[in-house]
Amino acid sequence: MESDVEGAAAIGDSVFEAAKTDEQKIKSYILNSNIQQSLGNIQGAIKYATIGDRLAQLTGYNRWRAVFSKILATNFRELGLYEQSRAYLATAERMCDLLDDADVRADIQIELFQEKALYKMNTRSYRVALELLDSAKRLIALDSESNSTLRLKKAANYHLQGICELELGNADLSYELMYTSLSFLSEVDRNIIPFVYRGLAELHLKLSNLDSCKHYLDYTSAYIIKPGRLRLKELYTATSAKYYMLSGNDKMANEFLQKQQVLDADRYLIGQEISSRIIMELRKEDLENRKYKLLFWWCISVASVIVILLLVYEIRFSRFNRVIVTTNLNYREEPKKQELSNHLAQENRSSTESSGTDSELNIALETETRLIRELSALEHENFFLERDLTLNKLASRLSSNQKYVSHIIKKYRNLDFNDYLQHKKINYLLEKINTDHTLLDYKLAYLAELSGFSSHSKFTTAFKSVMGKTPSQYIEEIRSEVSI
Repeated sequence: MESDVEGAAAIGDSVFEAAKTDEQKIKSYILNSNIQQSLGNIQGAIKYATIGDRLAQLTGYNRWRAVFSKILATNFRELGLYEQSRAYLATAERMCDLLDDADVRADIQIELFQEKALYKMNTRSYRVALELLDSAKRLIALDSESNSTLRLKKAANYHLQGICELELGNADLSYELMYTSLSFLSEVDRNIIPFVYRGLAELHLKLSNLDSCKHYLDYTSAYIIKPGRLRLKELYTATSAKYYMLSGNDKMANEFLQKQQVLDADRYLIGQEISSRIIMELRKEDLENRKYKLLFWWCISVASVIVILLLVYEIRFSRFNRVIVTTNLNYREEPKKQELSNHLAQENRSSTESSGTDSELNIALETETRLIRELSALEHENFFLERDLTLNKLASRLSSNQKYVSHIIKKYRNLDFNDYLQHKKINYLLEKINTDHTLLDYKLAYLAELSGFSSHSKFTTAFKSVMGKTPSQYIEEIRSEVSI
């Protein structure tokens, strides 16, 4: 992709206008979707991908359906619309399995492995994510061709592996992987390179190399000046807030924390807007289908009337059995009209029933925005450390009800209430340990109390559920790394 993505957008429009065949049009939709994603216009990216996906479905191109489904899965995941994202990811995998060309299938599978790894990284399942990235790496190694697309996939794979190793505490390996990723990139690769810069800033932050962290944050900041790029801005503000906290600049840290809350709300609002548009389009499509059904039956009715009139005309002027035939004709006419009337009544009943199937929970947009902002503020106050915290108490603090708050946490944090509390408590403890290694010498009972658990056993169960290992095993691993 050229560095001047705005100019590329004009080129994308020209390519679409010049497209003649269905496959040419499909490729132009892919190009335009990728360009819009580069510009940070997620709505535009989803729009082009959705139209292209429908065309690929109508024309039977399984390869392009897999590509479009992967694009849509990525965009919906970044907006936090996980249900839609998972549905498109499953479609992409199904279409990929139908492909006969092994090289094309492997090329798409690389991106699918990377996308599934990002899902696991969102839930802090970094070891599982590494296994998926290793699968992608093996497929990349089998590709004998050397082109820009393969180069970018290598860079992305090394970058994601570096992030996983960093979160697992393997700083040296993370450093090596991220710089390997950077070696595949140049300044024209504007889609990936700022994410690598931000990852290196996070790495140096955890190593307490504040000057190097600021150096890479400054590099990243050059890529977030223009509108869009919501995910990059979220990562940049989160790392910047932590940098200023460690630097002792509370004022700047608070400014970035506030920016982070605004970005969280913006992402949710964009997701809501797209969700609403999807629902409206589905309803519009449903109405169109009903219109065509009614039109069909109207044509049938008109044809039936014409046939009846012709029969009546023939009977009226017939020389034989005029009265008897006319009587029989009226007898036949009534069942047809009754059948048509019954069918139209059934259609009307179906229309009434389907119009009542709105979403189960209808929260006003202003209410959802307020709940998100207030929940983010409470998270920064570490409200989750309260031992007797319940969903009802949290709902009271947010001046709402349990149903709304549970819906917000499930949709926005992708966890139910109890899992959400466990993840927040464990992540809080991990950050404490990373910044203060003296905690490694404390008893587990103290660490359980520090992270807001009411008992040692509950702490151990929650820790193993989140991290995949017991607190003792984790502490021994960290001690070994610190002593090296």
